[in-house]
Amino acid sequence: MSAKKRFYTSVDVSEEAGSFGVTLDGRAVRSPAGTLAQMPSRALAAAVAAEWQAQEQEIEPASMPLFSLTVTVIDRVTPQRAAILQELEAYGGNDLLCYHDGDDSELAARQQRVWMPWIDWARDSLGADLQVATGIMPVSQSAAACATLGEAAASFDDWVLGMLHRTVTLGGSMVLGLAFIN
Repeated sequence: MSAKKRFYTSVDVSEEAGSFGVTLDGRAVRSPAGTLAQMPSRALAAAVAAEWQAQEQEIEPASMPLFSLTVTVIDRVTPQRAAILQELEAYGGNDLLCYHDGDDSELAARQQRVWMPWIDWARDSLGADLQVATGIMPVSQSAAACATLGEAAASFDDWVLGMLHRTVTLGGSMVLGLAFIN
C-alpha cells in the first residue's frame, strides 16, 4: 500500500460550540469512521494541527500520535466505553507488576525494589490490594481489587480514559497506567 500524498496547503484550528478541530484547506478533519475530529481544548487541537502541518510530501500516520489518540477516543473509546473499561479491569487482574521472577535472584530483587512501590501505591492510594506471584503461575486477584482498579479508570472522562487505555495496553500494567495518569 502506498502512502497517501499530502493533499492540502493550509492547516488551521477551528472552534465551534466550545470544541476545537483542525481544518485542512478549510475542510474539517474527520476520523476514519467519518466523525468530525472535535477536541476538548485549543491546545490539543493546535498540537494536532502542528502534526498535520509537519507532514511533508506524504502523510505518515506514525508521526501523528496525538491525532491517532484523538481519533481513537472519537471512534473507539466514546462509543465503546463499557468495553474499554472491562478490558482495562482485566489488565488489573493480570498486572505485569504482580509477576516476579522465581529463578533469577538478581532480577527478583530488582523487581522487588522497583515494582513493589507501585503495588504499594495501588493499595495505599486506590485501595487495590494486589497479590504478587513468583514465577509464571497465574495469581487470582480478588474481585474487589479488580473492581477498585476499574472504578479508578471509570472516573476519567473519555479523553483521559483513551490515554490510560493506550498506556496500559502498551505497558501491560494497569497500576503503572493509573500512576502515570495520576
